[in-house]
Amino acid sequence: MKLVEDVASRAKRIAGTVNDSVEKFLYRAEGEARVWVLAVAKLDIAPVNFFTELWLLDTYAKKAENKKLAVHKVIKDLDGTRGVQYTRSVSLPGGFKDRLFESWITFEERVEADGRRTYIIAWCPLEKYKGTHHRVDGAEMLQKATTRGVYIVRELTDNTCEWTWAQQVDMKIALPARALVMYATKSLARANKLQDMFRRNGKAVDRERVEALATIMQGRRGMPPMADQAGVFERCLELLREGGEPSEKGWKNLESPSQEVEMKMKYFPSKYGERSVGTGKAVGVVDCSAEEFAAWVMDFLSNTRVRISKEFNNPARIEMRKLRRENEGSFATVKKLPSFLDNREFVFRQIWRAEEGKATVVFESIDDKVDYGVTFRKKTQGHIKGFYAIEDLPLRGGAKQCRVTLVQKIDVGGSIPTWVADKKMTTYLGVVHEAFDYFRQDNRIDAADRGELSALIVERGNEQVYSEEENAMLQRVSQKFDGSLEEGKWTKLKSPDVFVRMEMFIANFKITSTLAALSTMRKKFEKSVEVDASNRAVIAQKIKEKGESGGAEALAKFEALYRERTGWQRPSRSFGKVDCKLLSELVSAKTWGSNSLQIRGGLHDIAAFIWDFGSRANMEISRDVERSFEKEVAWGLMFRVIVGAVLSVTDLASDLFVLKQFWNGGKEMLVFRNATFASLTMSMGLQVLWLARRDFTYWLPVYGVTGVLLSGIIRIIIKLIVDFAAIVHFRHPYELGGLFWSINMFLPLLGLVAVIASDLPKGIFSEATLELFTSYIMVLGFSLLSFLSLFLLLMNKEYRHTFFSMETGAHLTRSAFTDGEDDFEKSYLIGCNEDQWKLFIGDEVEAWVKENWTTWEGEKPDWFTDQWISNVPREMIPKKMIDKEKSSTAKVTESRRTNRISKISKVAPEGLEEREEHLDEELLVMENQQTASFDV
Repeated sequence: MKLVEDVASRAKRIAGTVNDSVEKFLYRAEGEARVWVLAVAKLDIAPVNFFTELWLLDTYAKKAENKKLAVHKVIKDLDGTRGVQYTRSVSLPGGFKDRLFESWITFEERVEADGRRTYIIAWCPLEKYKGTHHRVDGAEMLQKATTRGVYIVRELTDNTCEWTWAQQVDMKIALPARALVMYATKSLARANKLQDMFRRNGKAVDRERVEALATIMQGRRGMPPMADQAGVFERCLELLREGGEPSEKGWKNLESPSQEVEMKMKYFPSKYGERSVGTGKAVGVVDCSAEEFAAWVMDFLSNTRVRISKEFNNPARIEMRKLRRENEGSFATVKKLPSFLDNREFVFRQIWRAEEGKATVVFESIDDKVDYGVTFRKKTQGHIKGFYAIEDLPLRGGAKQCRVTLVQKIDVGGSIPTWVADKKMTTYLGVVHEAFDYFRQDNRIDAADRGELSALIVERGNEQVYSEEENAMLQRVSQKFDGSLEEGKWTKLKSPDVFVRMEMFIANFKITSTLAALSTMRKKFEKSVEVDASNRAVIAQKIKEKGESGGAEALAKFEALYRERTGWQRPSRSFGKVDCKLLSELVSAKTWGSNSLQIRGGLHDIAAFIWDFGSRANMEISRDVERSFEKEVAWGLMFRVIVGAVLSVTDLASDLFVLKQFWNGGKEMLVFRNATFASLTMSMGLQVLWLARRDFTYWLPVYGVTGVLLSGIIRIIIKLIVDFAAIVHFRHPYELGGLFWSINMFLPLLGLVAVIASDLPKGIFSEATLELFTSYIMVLGFSLLSFLSLFLLLMNKEYRHTFFSMETGAHLTRSAFTDGEDDFEKSYLIGCNEDQWKLFIGDEVEAWVKENWTTWEGEKPDWFTDQWISNVPREMIPKKMIDKEKSSTAKVTESRRTNRISKISKVAPEGLEEREEHLDEELLVMENQQTASFDV
């Protein structure tokens, strides 16, 4: 609409809102009391439903919200039209007279050229309406103010929409400009409130947007780009041409971080005025259609990408709305670089074109000035240009696939040499692998490949023909293992899978990891649930037909085992909904145990489950116990940690003692005192800087002052242990982190170097002291570097990167949810400190919990325990579940109270009044007891 375009061209982004999920702008003409505000937000709700939310002004919720207003009246169907007269008052602080707003509101529904719907709600002062004006009681006592504006609800998908809100308010009062701006900015908070009200799972919403845009692309196949867009396609596609002809020679292979994506780089002759930067190319196969991949690229502000951008502390990532076209988008992003470098700004446009069986997306930098709401002092302009060539491939197992070729040229600008920037080319090209992970359908494609291969084997049968080389290889393998299958020649190995037995014929320490492939294959085709169910059905039928066995005497012996015994005690540890009791007899050295729980199942089915002791489920349960035991800390590690901790504290005490001696030693000991101070200061100071990356909070769910103190104490203790014991396990992101652990090994020597560099010009050192320190640094530095290098060389390659990782504990906690493939992996996040994740992905976690809570209540997965539930933030639990819990607790309490009173009255009616006095206290104890219907 022209009104919105006019406001957008004049309004400026409100400071501090560049990374807000709602874009907010404000315009105020100099010397005027009128203020225009503009907000743009994407909401996870169907457009017609959100239109209804905005249009209905007299719902019960809105009446309750506005009940404190002096005047609030909604008059519908003005003169038989769809128009509404809306009258309401607004209270002003500071003794100012309340204002009255009388508005005429109407709406319109439009169907755009692509079939998507747009709803428009517009309002203006009632005086503009030429029809009937209804009088409202109390209105004459207030001073009139005016407002005009528009809501535009534009359909994005069936269940998402974009809401544009433009409004002008004239309070008819001479307020300071600062006060007007503050009032207008505060009013826009309503947009955030509505966005949060309808927020759904971010990944699901991203999927909907991609599918909707892909559908639009399919409908625009073959349509040529506009005149100005054609030039962009021509310039971008020239990246693969040399001398006007396509060039496939001279490409240098890069070490791709992904085996699914091939990466290359080439230096083309640079044009006049351009820096010589490399051109990168990535080729990979993605499990989606060409249009879906193109739609994924165009969704630059998806929930997932915005979240990742915030995690990396990038200052800005926005969409520019100057020119709105269906096949084009303009975006701006500011990438955060290390503190000694300027941040990099990239402003570019993306355009897509779809054809039958293929699609193309081009992107190119533009020179538009971007309104971020603030001025970035350290910012350098970067330039990018490139394209995605996407081509559909034949279906595999019903799954779509396409081949993606990304070609791009990036100049980060500034003083960074181009050859240094080119070293990061694999990172720039990593977007293809990111798409591969997003769309991957490994199970469907692998199943299709297996089906094709098995069909080929069945079809060929015995007609398979082998070459001479293949026959020779088969003969060599047969001769090598001839006679090796005899008993007694194989050594039993420890298997990681209870269903796979592993043995070794020839000594090979790596054979276990090789044989583990059999375990992986077994799990791929596992049907344990179906096999166990079939066996239980047979056993349950036998139990029904056989009836009692063993006689009454044998049955009495078994019943005596679980009879109630005096002195039962419950363990301190909770086991979910299982009521556990223990009794230890010191004289006979016997321990009795009893577990009581409620099980949803038939009597014969449960008995069959217990009787089938060799079932796969029972073996898995047994294996869980083994795993729990194996996960206990090894005694060797415990011994090293304990000894290291003792030595750390002892060594710290000795350091303090030596420091005291240095302090009292006069000028002769000044050098040693400074060296010790420098080592301690550099070590602890660097750790403070390291933890300043929002990683001070420890992962344990302890909050408030206690949590801060506990985090500080744990950080100091672990730092001291690593300083003097160098335990490699503490390189974990939850502790020191990989890179800081490695740097920490050299900090004492670096402190000594710093002291020598600062004190040498002062003439404090004698020649003997300088020679001693120099020898100390060289010998220990060389020894430390040699041992660490040898240590890294001999370890498994997959662990080396952990010694240089900059991942924080908070990021690791969040990745458990964001990268988790199922609910079990995502559930790990709930047991960690909320400060590590709630600010960044709290909305997504809340949506995930509320969306799946009912399913978990029904299926009862193993991890969905009372302990896990107690760690879930209260506001994330569905309200109906909280109300249900309160209602259930009240009913159970009342029922138990009634039963208790009944029993007391039967036993001792004359003491009923005295017993009732203590009844509430007894019921509080009873609430913690579990009812038992099945004893084991």
